[in-house]
Amino acid sequence: MGFRSLKKLQRAHWRQLSLQQQSGWLTGLIALGATMTAVSATELVPTFWQGFMTGVWGTGTALLIGLLVAIQVSARSH
Repeated sequence: MGFRSLKKLQRAHWRQLSLQQQSGWLTGLIALGATMTAVSATELVPTFWQGFMTGVWGTGTALLIGLLVAIQVSARSH
């Protein structure tokens, strides 16, 4: 099974989930992202890597929050 077919299967599975299940998954991933952002920000590593990893986790978390907001707005409009 190739990457593209796996990606299609994952998207199909995601679409089959209810809005509550999608929101639950995203909330859990946001909590994980917030935890990893805090860990990255307080890690004792060189400043460049600390900033880089904090930025990566923070950006990913912000994108997940945006996706959760989009799902919630979509659910309220239906």
